[in-house]
Amino acid sequence: MKFLTFICALLGIWILGLGVFVTYTSSLKSSRIVTEYNAKVCDGVVVFTGKGNRIMPAYAFFQEVGARAFFISGVDEDVQRQDLIQDNTHPDKIIDLGYEAYNTHTNALETAVWMRKNHIYSVCLVTNLYHMPRSLLELKGFVKDKATITPYPLKPRNPWWKHWLSFQFIVSEYHKYLAISLLQMIL
Repeated sequence: MKFLTFICALLGIWILGLGVFVTYTSSLKSSRIVTEYNAKVCDGVVVFTGKGNRIMPAYAFFQEVGARAFFISGVDEDVQRQDLIQDNTHPDKIIDLGYEAYNTHTNALETAVWMRKNHIYSVCLVTNLYHMPRSLLELKGFVKDKATITPYPLKPRNPWWKHWLSFQFIVSEYHKYLAISLLQMIL
């Protein structure tokens, strides 16, 4: 009986945590108001590649806010800048591709190295809405208090409550977020 009570309590805590995670993730969506952003808020715009079409919305945002630098982390080694960005109207801007990252952790590391190298102290981070909490946690783990990170989440095509695969994805992100949070507390 005590074991069953323990399992039910654990499940309740897990469900409560998932609810908090979904609420936090959803609240990021409301902060995505373009008029709040400007070049003073972010020296650079960074996009973590991965699932979903993130590069073009991130580049459009970069052009809109007038940041001085744009970085795409986790680009395949066969891809060149002209394959992703056809625009040459910003010769005075830094536009870099990072080829070393292969997951969110290495996206954050690659971005932190790029920020240091280019003296970038504030970035707007562009990634999928559900992926944003873990991306922020990972990047903040590398830059600590040396930089400001402003989220610019991209709205998913499928709301998690309408599609089973989206729900599975957010549960997976929740588990990864918990793991990274615990690791950062320990280390």
